[in-house]
Amino acid sequence: NYITKFFCSDEYGVKKPDKKFLAKIKKELNINDQEIIFIGDSILDYKLCDKTLINFFLYFNKRLRYPKKIYLKLKNNNKIIYDYKRIKFLKKLI
Repeated sequence: NYITKFFCSDEYGVKKPDKKFLAKIKKELNINDQEIIFIGDSILDYKLCDKTLINFFLYFNKRLRYPKKIYLKLKNNNKIIYDYKRIKFLKKLI
């Protein structure tokens, strides 16, 4: 198995982009930023991981609008997932 656990900020009583959410995840799993792959569909998810060493991927939500600068940065770094079929490429990162 490649995914060991899913986390939801609501379950931890914090709201994104509160860094306490990430701190709780790292403490529970006893891991550091470099060991996390974070898949989110919002700019709040992006901001939560921004300025960390966490490997963030945007799961593209066609109902949302993304700031052009952030969207292009993620696209140029191959960090956008447009459909579930593409998730298989994450295995290479593990």
